[in-house]
Formats: sequence, structure tokens, C-alpha cells
Amino acid sequence: MLEVTLLPIGIQSIDDLRAAFDAMRSQKADGLISIAGNLTSVSGTRIAELALNQGLPSCYAFRETVQAGGLVSLGPDRVWMAKQAAGYVDTRCQTRGTANSTTGSLRTPHQFNHGQATRAQSP
Repeated sequence: MLEVTLLPIGIQSIDDLRAAFDAMRSQKADGLISIAGNLTSVSGTRIAELALNQGLPSCYAFRETVQAGGLVSLGPDRVWMAKQAAGYVDTRCQTRGTANSTTGSLRTPHQFNHGQATRAQSP
């Protein structure tokens, strides 16, 4: 049986990172698991730098954090997922067609302006 003690240390902003890593050092943390979220996504590079400076093995949710210096990621490659989704949407649009059945013209995209949808002007 593994004897693992979790030390949950939360952050509310990027400004909390230094104190969080100080707490990890004082509690003699042996590693870091960074949970996926908006804050850990935008501050991933800084988290990886701090973990590397303290010699903490670290696991992240985002591949980009590993590219910035983190040890390992168990999460998906978001760039690959976006490309895959774009290919799927393109295929679906080609399969279903985007032509308007009454006029035979392509559908006019909608534009959003000040919260109200309006039809884009055709050239």
C-alpha cells in the first residue's frame, strides 16, 4: 500500500503562487499535482518554473505546461483537439451542404454586435 499524504494548497490568483510554493517547501512536499483550471492554464509556465526551482516532480493537466518546463502531463493536447474538431466541422458542413434550399446561395453568417444578432451584408 502506498503511504501518500496529500497537502491541498489552493491559489486564488497568480499572486498566490509564491506563498503556495513556500507552503510546499515548509511542509516538505515531495511532488506537485496541478489541477486543471483557468488559473493553472494561464499561469502554467510560472508554476512549472517554481516547481523546477524547488526540485519538485510535477504533474500537469496541460501539455503546454510540460513544454514550458514541467515534468509530465496527463491531459489532452488542446491544439490537436481543436484541429480535430475543425476537421470534423468542415466534413459535416461539406456533407450536409451549406446552401440555402430556397435560393441556392450560401447561408449568410451571423454577426454579433452589442449583444444582438444581425445578418452580415452580402457582397
